[in-house]
Amino acid sequence: MNTAVVLCNFIACIIFIACSYILLSRRKAAHLTPSEFLPLLLSVVFYAFVAFSNVLEHMEYTAFFDPAEDIAEVLFTLVFLFFVNNWRKQRTFEEVEEQRTWFRATLESIADGVITTDHTGKIRTMNKAMQEMTGVDRNEAIGASPEEVLSFINKENGLPVNYNPFFRILHNANASGSTGRYLLKSRAGKQIPMSDRTATIND
Repeated sequence: MNTAVVLCNFIACIIFIACSYILLSRRKAAHLTPSEFLPLLLSVVFYAFVAFSNVLEHMEYTAFFDPAEDIAEVLFTLVFLFFVNNWRKQRTFEEVEEQRTWFRATLESIADGVITTDHTGKIRTMNKAMQEMTGVDRNEAIGASPEEVLSFINKENGLPVNYNPFFRILHNANASGSTGRYLLKSRAGKQIPMSDRTATIND
């Protein structure tokens, strides 16, 4: 029975250390941050100590490490769980950042002008096409109200129009649009035929 236990501990130790070595040796390829790498390294050390102590105990060499072994088992569990938690958080962060990158790339590739606002109506994003149409720098636009960025005139008589494309949807959440009744006037005075459509972004 003792031989079987020793063998199991020895095999478990070899497998765990081998897997950990592969992961540690490929740290850069695995994109491990210091907050992930150090807990993993500590967990390997603790586990190796526990396995080595078990092997010695079952071979009846010594039970000297018993108190330290119990502490090491608890520390291994806590540190390894901490590593797993950090790793999952980092992977989630990277996935979110990748989605943001794809979103920004998609937004910039659209030929139509796009503006998004928060629930109060303040502008949050504006793509390059809209920046060129309005003549307003996007950094200036962020945090401003649509009236400060968008200027409209009546298509038929050329008079200024008090029109906020986001007003209706912010108040009743129904998609709306001007259907080409107005012209967008840039800061340089250029008049651009336009139609607009607004919709909510849920959750």
